[in-house]
Amino acid sequence: MKKIHSNSFLYVTLICATLICSSLYASEITNTSISVSEKPSNKQRQKFDVLFHDALKLKIQGDFDGAIDLFMAALDIWPDHTTVMYELSGLYLYNNKLSEALFYSKKVALIDETNVWFQLLYIDCLLETGSLKEAIPVYKKLIKIQPTNKELYFELSNLYIRLNKISEAAVINEQLLENIGFDDDVAIRLAKIYEKTNKLDKAIEQMKKAVVMKPSKWMYGIHLAKLYTKNEENGKAELLYDSLANHNYFDPELNLELAKYYRGRKENEKSFSELTKAFSSSQLSIDKKIHILLSYYDLTERFHSLKPQADSLCKILITINNEDAKSFAMYGDFLYRDSKMKEAGTMYRKALDYDKSNYVVWSQLFEIDAKLNNYIALDSISEAAMELFPNQPLSYLYNGIANTKSKNYNKAVNSFVSGKGFVIDNNSLLSQFNELLGDTYSEMSEYSLSNKAFDRALELTPSNSSVLNNYAYRLALRNSNLQSARKMAVRANDLSPNNATYQGTYAWVLFKLGEYMEAKNWIEKAIENARTEDAVLFEHYGDILFKLGYFEEALINWKKAKSLGGDSVGLLDKIKTQQLEDE
Repeated sequence: MKKIHSNSFLYVTLICATLICSSLYASEITNTSISVSEKPSNKQRQKFDVLFHDALKLKIQGDFDGAIDLFMAALDIWPDHTTVMYELSGLYLYNNKLSEALFYSKKVALIDETNVWFQLLYIDCLLETGSLKEAIPVYKKLIKIQPTNKELYFELSNLYIRLNKISEAAVINEQLLENIGFDDDVAIRLAKIYEKTNKLDKAIEQMKKAVVMKPSKWMYGIHLAKLYTKNEENGKAELLYDSLANHNYFDPELNLELAKYYRGRKENEKSFSELTKAFSSSQLSIDKKIHILLSYYDLTERFHSLKPQADSLCKILITINNEDAKSFAMYGDFLYRDSKMKEAGTMYRKALDYDKSNYVVWSQLFEIDAKLNNYIALDSISEAAMELFPNQPLSYLYNGIANTKSKNYNKAVNSFVSGKGFVIDNNSLLSQFNELLGDTYSEMSEYSLSNKAFDRALELTPSNSSVLNNYAYRLALRNSNLQSARKMAVRANDLSPNNATYQGTYAWVLFKLGEYMEAKNWIEKAIENARTEDAVLFEHYGDILFKLGYFEEALINWKKAKSLGGDSVGLLDKIKTQQLEDE
């Protein structure tokens, strides 16, 4: 569809008119049309009327080509009929036949120079064909007809600006003010034009008038203050800003402007005070608040000193916008970023109370519950997500993890197998499903199925250090295929050096192979690189030391493992008997 200039009447005549309205419209214009040729006879007139009204019907029905044909036939009978030419021009313009549209619009505009609609259509055609300069005298003609019509002045002013005739744009707005008296819309437009031409004194003069005439519109004061600053009248700008700050406008948009101003002057306390006022207003949209907090999110990554401000704004947000999920989700993101997992989880759950449609919030909760070992909660929330988002594989993944940790292995396997079916074009995620299936089957002593799952994971991601490590560890636990386990453990450590978990696995494979001294070297590396003390590492260290004949040191490490929560089968027996049973 051809885009028509905003002045045009075509949208009314082409789209919105009903058949009845068009008939009335046609009758009215036909009676007032000006013709420079001889009028047709009564018989010709009857034929003309039929063609004209049939053409209008086709136009309303959307058959524009048919309408054009009938209008042209009518024009053959009455060659200078302005209404017919007006209709033809509009249809041609709508169909992007610009030369024909311009021809007829120019003709009717010249025949009847007092008809506003004819002139506006002519302007549309000129603008669409790029004849911008030719539109200027037509606008001026219209302004003479309607000297107080602001829109005509504005359109002409905009046209001058498009032609880079800024001075002429200013003159036409000045002329409008002379005709209608002071008008704040015109004053603002004129001030902006003066500003463009660097006539700051004149721009300030117009804005001062607007401030005096419309003191309730604080944005005029802001504009004037900015002009003062641009004109290096900083004292006046400062006084005006402070005056605006002390005035009880109760408008959060003003608070945001003032916050920006004070921030630019490094008056950070004043700036944050204004920002706090804006956030405390229910009139400021939550989307603007979220946008501001997103900028804080980035800033606080670099400037940690701003974190208390961000936290304060988030707390205001969830207080004022306390029934909007976005408030709690936003605060949750800040808390999560700062590793405040429990608090972040509370915020995300509140977000879901108000809006369960945002899957990102669900996925954040999965991760939090997993990190906090809240497996009962993880089972519950992932199950709810599986019902709401049955095609989202992550819900099944975390549900499987929760049930594996709770030793509900059959349920875990069902979740993993179901979830795999929803993975599309994502080998990494599909590999993760198979890796977890391998772990779960191993816990169920389904070793053949475990190996198949791990093998499939490696087919999908051959250089996945996590899969290599877990597969090697599971083989070592059951003393199966230890040479393959060694190769996989070495590969995992090559891919991810200084990883305590992978180093511990390799140490355990070496232990199972009877290479105790090398196992000792690797388990000590693992303990050194571990971020936190790990019960499994210390228990395995004790086992290795025992095999090397360091019995006292072995007992110390077994006890250390117990103090860290170690609960493996046999740990208490090792401590009690101070012996290591043969594997």
